[in-house]
Amino acid sequence: MRPRRRTPIWPVIVALMATFLGGCGPLFSAAKPAESFCNGVSTDVGGCGPTPSFAAVTCDSLAAEFGTAIDGEMLEIINGPSSAAGESRSIRIQHRAVVITTGLTDRMIGLGILQQCTMPAFLDRAAATFSADLRSRIGSVLYDGSPPATYADFIDRLGRIMSGIGKPP
Repeated sequence: MRPRRRTPIWPVIVALMATFLGGCGPLFSAAKPAESFCNGVSTDVGGCGPTPSFAAVTCDSLAAEFGTAIDGEMLEIINGPSSAAGESRSIRIQHRAVVITTGLTDRMIGLGILQQCTMPAFLDRAAATFSADLRSRIGSVLYDGSPPATYADFIDRLGRIMSGIGKPP
């Protein structure tokens, strides 16, 4: 009886793996997009987008300036398209509020008054500058209508965004 000659299996395995990996190459080589930041703020939430600068030097004047900035930006979103760059109004409202609050906080830190401008009094002073138009319409777009929201819900959400103001570092 003649001994059976064995065909080495490793060339077959290598050929199968090359075929498999070659077909899946894009899965392994696709680079994950790097998150982009501008001035320390993610561009996903508006970093280096239009960021208001604040000139006021006291808590009261900063509150008025902040209120005016929030009012204008929120009305621009309310009066604008329901979706922009793939983001709904509710997402854009959140992003803009964060960016504006970041600019405000940076100004307060620069002035050394972050801990003096306590919440919720600061937000109450800012809200006093909000237009009747903002007050009456913000609830309808805050969560894109699902669930329905109110102006008070907007103030609550804004207060959560601003919650670091007035607290020690």
